[in-house]
Amino acid sequence: RRLVAYLGEAKAEPPRKVYYAGGKEGSDLLSALRVTWQPLAGEAPAAASTLVLGPGAPDLKIDAVQAAGANVLALGLPEGDLKRLFPATKASTGSDVSRLHPDISPAAFNGLSQAELHWRTKPKFAMLEGGTSPSLRAETRGASTLVYCQVAPWHFDYVKKPYLKPSYRRNTFLVSRLLANLGAPAASPFLARASTPSQAPVLDLSQGWVGQED
Repeated sequence: RRLVAYLGEAKAEPPRKVYYAGGKEGSDLLSALRVTWQPLAGEAPAAASTLVLGPGAPDLKIDAVQAAGANVLALGLPEGDLKRLFPATKASTGSDVSRLHPDISPAAFNGLSQAELHWRTKPKFAMLEGGTSPSLRAETRGASTLVYCQVAPWHFDYVKKPYLKPSYRRNTFLVSRLLANLGAPAASPFLARASTPSQAPVLDLSQGWVGQED
């Protein structure tokens, strides 16, 4: 009852324009998640936008981006990129086991559970220092939200190690929820499929049978 009441009263936030700066692994992931995005080509992100930073992102004035009200997702940044883009953020490269996040109550983490923060390996990444989690952190500055997500889907090579497929899948869901919470729009085929009744398959089983007494 509460869920139906919420759906009847909740107001959807207007979608934001999504910019991406970084390498191919990040852009491929955004496209796979059906996020509508465009590369950052010199212009400063507007207030009603979300900036996604991937490995290899160029030098940007993140303070100015946040001051304008844009949201920022730092996704799988190596240590060098973190220190270059966020000089005040301390991090060191290493391998770490997954840990329970002590607080997933921030709005940027809506829809997440501890399952998204569990992986079956010790990935090598730039671990955040001085916070509650080495892999995930959310900071709010005025109207802007900055999220560090240090472990990304490309850290899990499930082709070579098939047992990592669940870790890859849950981490991909983690990124998709973070993007949605930061205002990134994504296309979904669900509504189109749900609005078109499926045709029941017709199988002709009247001929060709061969039987044996049991």
